[in-house]
Amino acid sequence: MKSECTQPRVERAPEGPCRRCGEEGHYHRDCKGAKKIDRSHLPDVTTDQAWALILEAVLDRDIDDIKEAIQVYVKASPDTTYVDLEKAFRAQGIDLFLIATERELALTYTNMDLQGFMSKTYNVSYRLEWNPPRPRDRELWPKDVEENIERLADAGEATPHGLPQCRNCEEIGHISKHCPEEKVEKARVPIKCYNCDNEGHRVRDCKLFLSRPSKTVANFSQVLLLASTSLPARTATSQATRLPTVRYIHPTSA
Repeated sequence: MKSECTQPRVERAPEGPCRRCGEEGHYHRDCKGAKKIDRSHLPDVTTDQAWALILEAVLDRDIDDIKEAIQVYVKASPDTTYVDLEKAFRAQGIDLFLIATERELALTYTNMDLQGFMSKTYNVSYRLEWNPPRPRDRELWPKDVEENIERLADAGEATPHGLPQCRNCEEIGHISKHCPEEKVEKARVPIKCYNCDNEGHRVRDCKLFLSRPSKTVANFSQVLLLASTSLPARTATSQATRLPTVRYIHPTSA
């Protein structure tokens, strides 16, 4: 079997294009190129029309519309960077700020710029004012516009990088069966029954639970008892008050 093979793992040549950049000759995990960003769902407009969409979204103070309008603009002008946009906003006095801050991301995420290049140092956030929203953000905020521009040159927005995380060494880029490190024995959480408080089985398999009288059956028996004691005496003239015979079907009934 494959799992029992003692020979060194043979690296096979990649088949088909890379899932990140679309080029051939390498695997996704080894890709150093830009991710191919699909903007086909966005409208085809001129840069002037796209810029008007940005200004309209800023007036509406709608961050989601602002982000989409910027993507429309980048589709019309693919080489546009965050630095280009921020300089234009400051030169024209537009109340939109692309703030670059250094934030810790989850291991499966990375910062990607508008051209699809990943592993950027800073994270871009869209703000309608310069000041940080919370006091705790002050230490992350750039001290002035010049520093922010410098950061934006190495900034992007958080996105999944699409690489697997090893459950053995917790590094990115491979799965546990291909991990070069020694296998780490992790403590398993024992299965515990919350009915009898013993380990080795669940509540659904607990013998004490299965042998316990059903509350549903007990409650139904009480209903029948109350109903029988409240019935009028049976006479020849009281046939209309007679209740039909009720037979309770439980899970083990024949």
